[in-house]
Amino acid sequence: MVITHGDMNLQSIQQMDNVTLAIVKNDKDSGTFMATAKDFDLEITFHEVETYGEVMRLTENKMVDAGIVNRLYIKPIRIPSIFRKPLWCLILRRLDMVF
Repeated sequence: MVITHGDMNLQSIQQMDNVTLAIVKNDKDSGTFMATAKDFDLEITFHEVETYGEVMRLTENKMVDAGIVNRLYIKPIRIPSIFRKPLWCLILRRLDMVF
């Protein structure tokens, strides 16, 4: 899941060209997103951190444009400052289409 602060309104992966993105080191979702960004030929600056909490803190404080977090991480945590401010989520899932 891609999260952004309220000033960024990303609606698609194509709009992520030239953004700074916080990701968790050695995370499966982050690795998948990096491959997808390469497929779309996007210029993204990746800022690697140790935890999803760091991704959210950097995004909330506008130190990065967006961040990748696991969708299961969002639900159980309660970081009041994050949920009081607008936080946009863009869910990206790679799909194989067969015709």
